[in-house]
Amino acid sequence: KKHDPEETMLLRTYTNGAPMIRGVMSPSYGRFNDTHLIPFLNKVFDDMRICHVHMSDLSTSIQAVSERTIDMGGAEAGSNEWYYGRRLFNSEVGYSPVGMDARLFCTLCSNGMTATFKNTNSSYRRKHSGRRGQNEELGKIGPEIRFAALLMDENKEYIVDTIQKTHNIPVESPKKVASEFLKGLGFGKNVQTAVKDAWDNEQGKTAYHVMQAITRCPRMVPGLTYEEQLRIEEAGGKYVEKVVR
Repeated sequence: KKHDPEETMLLRTYTNGAPMIRGVMSPSYGRFNDTHLIPFLNKVFDDMRICHVHMSDLSTSIQAVSERTIDMGGAEAGSNEWYYGRRLFNSEVGYSPVGMDARLFCTLCSNGMTATFKNTNSSYRRKHSGRRGQNEELGKIGPEIRFAALLMDENKEYIVDTIQKTHNIPVESPKKVASEFLKGLGFGKNVQTAVKDAWDNEQGKTAYHVMQAITRCPRMVPGLTYEEQLRIEEAGGKYVEKVVR
């Protein structure tokens, strides 16, 4: 489409080292106000406790976990205790700015993983529709997000069972496997090197330990943005989904 020089447009830029254009939006574009998420908290986290809140000019993210731990199996002391949870977010840019994902947190090492496995209803997305349609959209999000939370709970056992199976999948060269997997997802050498170092903290050669090394990475690479950390944690879930079929 040819741009009319008289038309006002919103250019969203982001600088973390080198400048980068994040999006070009029309004048009617409007991110949902973060305060509009507050009424949804009880619908999403009614049986959980909020454990982390992140806010920036790009996004807002609220994470919560259940009170009871989940046994993920495995012989290592403490490594089998995880918490099931959810993340509600509101992003400045992106295909699906308002959404929710199923999350898992390891008790022992505080690793986090986004478990948006296919065919599990483990994620929810709602696109922005412009300032004029926000009130209508907000009215839809409430019931939708509550229903999405219920669907996630129904699939929790499947998600847990999928992760438990990684204990029984041997990996001959875990450092190489983890590094190559992250390289295939477009991560740089700093993350590829970090996952090798992260694996040194693990105690076995299974897909479970590769997953643990991947999700440990965000705490071992200095200078990562919150969004970059989440992307690595999402990679942990993608690895599990790849090896357990």
